[in-house]
Amino acid sequence: MKKLLRKMRARKERVRQYIGARQDKLDRFSGLFSKHPVLMQGLAIAPAIVATQSLKAAWILSVGFFLIVLPTVLLVSWLCKKLDEVYRTIVSALLAAVLFVPVSILLTQFFPFISTNVGLYLPILIVDSLILTKCDLYIELGIRGGRFLDMLCTGLGFTLLICLLGALRELLAYGTLWGKNTGFPPVSEAVAMPFFGFFVIGLAAAGFRYCNNSFRHWINKKEEE
Repeated sequence: MKKLLRKMRARKERVRQYIGARQDKLDRFSGLFSKHPVLMQGLAIAPAIVATQSLKAAWILSVGFFLIVLPTVLLVSWLCKKLDEVYRTIVSALLAAVLFVPVSILLTQFFPFISTNVGLYLPILIVDSLILTKCDLYIELGIRGGRFLDMLCTGLGFTLLICLLGALRELLAYGTLWGKNTGFPPVSEAVAMPFFGFFVIGLAAAGFRYCNNSFRHWINKKEEE
């Protein structure tokens, strides 16, 4: 037993050293965990809380994020480097609004009742603070390579969270998933109300921050010693 425990400790230490030596590379995927847009940075909170009453609504928001927010950030941070921050804000809002029109038409073809599913929280992505935060970050720090990967991971982190939250709320509120009956007994339709979204997001953010801090401490503890 002692020999087995020593082997496990040695393997754990090798894993720690391996991860610690590659932190720079792992930071490229930080949008999924340590820099999660909602749970760690507090961005795009309103859509994540209010408009995720169902898995379908969460999926619509996710598609909107990838087709509106992602290209807006990449284009503005690339083309508007020399613009003043005020004008950059205006350009980003106008570009996102232009992208919203075809995206809205496209989504309406697949989800005819899009207005009842997500309401104003799809068009509100046009002026979401995440766009300006990311644009300023890329421009001020002079980040060139890795923008697409960073935004892709940010989008995936946002998508995973809201789809899980939407599925949970739909299942508990109505006993359905994607509008189809699962046989699961619904708990209460109050679960679909915004206050439950606040509650779950708050718990998830606290857990995320605790796990992130514990992980960072574990990776760096030898260096501190």
